[in-house]
Amino acid sequence: MARYILLNIVVMATALLISRRRSLKLSRAHIIALGLVLLLTLIFDSILVLQSIIDYNSSYILGLRIWAAPVEDFCYPILAVFITPVVWKHFGKEKTHA
Repeated sequence: MARYILLNIVVMATALLISRRRSLKLSRAHIIALGLVLLLTLIFDSILVLQSIIDYNSSYILGLRIWAAPVEDFCYPILAVFITPVVWKHFGKEKTHA
């Protein structure tokens, strides 16, 4: 069973719901950041797999790969782009105008 993708779907759905409840909209900067972290994930995860530094138990992943990186690994950068603004808005200091 593909445990990683199931866990990722649950966590990403929760993050998206929180983002919508907080009325956060993706800006152009978010889209650019998403593209960059997806590209970096593709490059570095593939290098790690191709160099046999890491490997994945095939019973835990779908088996679909982009270059050498499992598709499940791309959920983490997507989650980071969605959840970071939520955490920032929730815990960040309010701007005060003097």
